[in-house]
Amino acid sequence: MAKIGNLDLGDFPLLLAPMEDVSDPPFRALCKRNGCDMMYTEFISVEGLIRDANKSVQKLDIYDYERPIGIQIFGAKLDSMQRAAEIVEEAQPEVLDINFGCPVKKVVCKIKFWILILDALLKKLSVKWQVLEYFKISLKWLN
Repeated sequence: MAKIGNLDLGDFPLLLAPMEDVSDPPFRALCKRNGCDMMYTEFISVEGLIRDANKSVQKLDIYDYERPIGIQIFGAKLDSMQRAAEIVEEAQPEVLDINFGCPVKKVVCKIKFWILILDALLKKLSVKWQVLEYFKISLKWLN
């Protein structure tokens, strides 16, 4: 049985990854109709969220039929990450996924100091966060 925290996804779940300009609501609807067990929204910049940028905020649109669903965020500033996590919590996803390891160059440049903020972020989020936290870390950036 596959699980993320207490979220039971069945024996052989089909998951939709958070893909920029791909995993938008129409695509997620198509995937759900065709048997997807859990989906993610497109990944979201925390700086866009806290500045109320329309493109970022629209990515928080979740519909009940999509559940369970995760939202992945990325950023480099601890305070911005915490504020964005609070904004994401209002959308009530089952999973908050924090990306500390995206191979896309423009994202990597923004998160190169992730190791310095990871511990502090976990401490701040764990006090308030009501949904499961999940972190993606790419070990290739440690070399």
